Amino acid sequence: LIQSRLAGLSDSARRVLDVAVAIGREFELDVVSQAAGLPEDRVLDGLDELRASHLISADGLRYSFDHPLTMEVAFREVGEARHRAIHRSVAEAIERVHHGQLADYAGLIASHFAEGNAAERAASYAYLAGQRAAGLAAWAEAIAFYLQALPGADSARRAEIQLAIGEIHMRSGMAAQASEALRSAIEL
Repeated sequence: LIQSRLAGLSDSARRVLDVAVAIGREFELDVVSQAAGLPEDRVLDGLDELRASHLISADGLRYSFDHPLTMEVAFREVGEARHRAIHRSVAEAIERVHHGQLADYAGLIASHFAEGNAAERAASYAYLAGQRAAGLAAWAEAIAFYLQALPGADSARRAEIQLAIGEIHMRSGMAAQASEALRSAIEL
């Protein structure tokens, strides 16, 4: 049923759907519009078509998928190269739309750049998200963000990240992991 609905979509609606799938279950008009790379009227027409097909619903300028299966089926139809490119476009759109609040969106931007195979671009946002999580004593999340930042970071930043990971492990009582992270920082 979902595949038959997708097959009848216009090119604009399909482009909007592919971008929306990359964004997630809920998405904002501004972000999908920026990331789709289409004129605003075509994005709005595409969203209207997706709503009429009962694939998404709207609440003001926020949209959401009607069912997780819709996302799964649409995701499977996007090729790997296009999937990566869309994630990079989404990250860049979030940067533009929320430029005054990048710290609030750093984790999200990092994950989209990472999904887009842009580790270097993900690194600084993942590091920022790790710092923010550590400031909130969200140790597991901070470590996850710091680990995400490592592959794209230069050696000086990697040492800084390893120090931060070591400190978090010490604060959470994991001495062996702290020692390992601090040893890696010293080596770097």
